[in-house]
Parts: sequence; structure tokens; C-alpha cells
Amino acid sequence: MDAALYAQNLVIAAESAGLGICYIGALRNDPAKVTKLLDLPQQVYPVFGLCLGHPAQDPEVKPRLPVSVTLKTDSYSTDGEDEAIAAYDEEMRTYYANRSANIKIQGWSRPDGRAAGQGRPPAHAGIPAIAGLPDPLEDHLGAKGYCPPQSDDGPRRPVLRCQGSVLVSRRGGTARFSGSGSSPP
Repeated sequence: MDAALYAQNLVIAAESAGLGICYIGALRNDPAKVTKLLDLPQQVYPVFGLCLGHPAQDPEVKPRLPVSVTLKTDSYSTDGEDEAIAAYDEEMRTYYANRSANIKIQGWSRPDGRAAGQGRPPAHAGIPAIAGLPDPLEDHLGAKGYCPPQSDDGPRRPVLRCQGSVLVSRRGGTARFSGSGSSPP
């Protein structure tokens, strides 16, 4: 969260100074390689990259996932998400087919056309908090110590430590914070 807030403020300052920006979410596609490249220590992982500079051209604007999928009010609901994601997949296929560089024919949710989270291997069933993550990220988070072994009180959950606090991921988009040095519940 701190990284995202810092980055967004940096983006506002950069854009007000006439610089262009580009978030790079694809760092999650090969987190082990990025970790090695950046020489990141244990319990540190890349969330996203951010490029800024003077644009050499006026870039195409990439379509974004509908707000109805990304913004939740009062409670987390997936009502209507399948339809919105299917429409976004079609929009992304058109975008990728028509853009001037790096043309590819695929949707957003999965390159093979399945919706995100469908057809996950059974190994993910015991880890509900990370069942929707791409396999490379899940594997990397486990290797970096974020997925403690299953305990007697239930399935393991990824634990993200941020500036002395512990954020315990919960299915459904909610989280509980514990004090500094506390163990995850």
C-alpha cells in the first residue's frame, strides 16, 4: 500500500512537470527474475515497476478494467463481474489486434480465453487467499517466506509485512491489521 501511495504521488508530480509515466505490472510475470535483477532480500518482492521520462511519441491509451469490477462499495461483491470481464476481454482483443506495436490476439483475463481463476490446479484449493494469483507469483511468494506452513487452526495464508505491521490477506478483499511484531492470526 505504501508503495502504491508513494508511486501515485510521484506520478502526479512527474506529470505536472511534463513527464510521461507508465506503470509496469508485468513484473509479477517473473518475480524471481526481477528479484534477482534487483538483488532483493528475503521478504521483499516487486509489486510493480514505474517508468518516467519524456515520451518520444503520443502513446495509445490502453483500455482499463471497468470501475464496476475494481471498486467495491460497502461490501465485496462479484455480481456482474463475469459479464464485465468478458466485455473487457473483447475490448482488449480489439485493442491488441489494432495497436501499432507488440500486436497480440488475446483477452485480458487469460491468454487461453478462460476467465481468471477458472481451472486452477487442485494444489491451490488449500490456499484460498491466493487462489487467484498467477502461478509464478504464488511460487515466488512462497519461496520468499510469505506463505507459512499450514497450522492447526486452518490453511496457510500469505503474510505481507509492511513497515512493522502485518497484513494478513483474507478472501473477499478485507484485511485485519496486527501490531508490530505480532504473529498472523
